[in-house]
This record gives sequence, structure tokens and C-alpha cells, in this order.
Amino acid sequence: VLSSVEQQGKEYLKEERKKKAKEGKELSAKEKEELENKAMRARFKKLSVDFMDLQGCSISHVFMKDCKKSPGGSKLSARLTKEVGSMMSGLPPGIFVRVDKKRMDLMRVCIIGPGGAPYTNGMFFFDVFFPYNYPAVP
Repeated sequence: VLSSVEQQGKEYLKEERKKKAKEGKELSAKEKEELENKAMRARFKKLSVDFMDLQGCSISHVFMKDCKKSPGGSKLSARLTKEVGSMMSGLPPGIFVRVDKKRMDLMRVCIIGPGGAPYTNGMFFFDVFFPYNYPAVP
């Protein structure tokens, strides 16, 4: 994933430099830094929400037993589909969500501590399970 992100960033910067060259302008150091930051935010946004096989993952999910006992249901799936859709367009930088391919009620979240916080660059992982009666019950 990281090599893919790096490659996308290089391609983005290359395209931006071509645009500036066509305009007959050279990028300043500040413009290069701003472009790199913009490219990184765009790459991370693409990676912020994705689907994967959490049930078959080598690191077992904390709530796997609860998931197997839960009936799930179309009402729950419809609600989680809506919420995952909103996450795809509105998560803050540094928050990454992985949703199980077969069961949307099973998720894994990674939060990277923002700059200037006591937890800067710390990575925190959370396993999440939504019960069949969500959102009526937390």
C-alpha cells in the first residue's frame, strides 16, 4: 500500500510540474512543499476507507465471536452502507477504516496521532463491531 501511495505521489508531482512548465513557471520551494502536502492528503483520502477480508485476516478481530453469533440483517446493512458512504467522503486526515467484504458490521480502524499532539505519529488500532440493533444500542 505504501509503495502505491508513493508512486501515486510521484506521478501527481510530475503532472503538476508539467503544468507549471507549460505556463513557463518554475516551482518555488514553498510551492513544491504545498504540492507535496496536497498530494499526500489526496493519496491518504483515497486510502481512508477500503474493504478487505477481516474474517480471514492473519490478525484476528477482537469481536469475531460476537460477529458469528449476530444475525446481522438488511436494516443494519442499509444503515452501515449509508454511514460507510459518508466516511468515504468525510474522514479527517490520519483516520483509516477497513470494512469486512462480507459483513459491514465488522470494521478495523487505525488513527494516526496528528502533529503537535502528545500522540504525534502514534498509530492506534481499534476493532469495531456493530450489534444487530445498532444504532438503537451503542
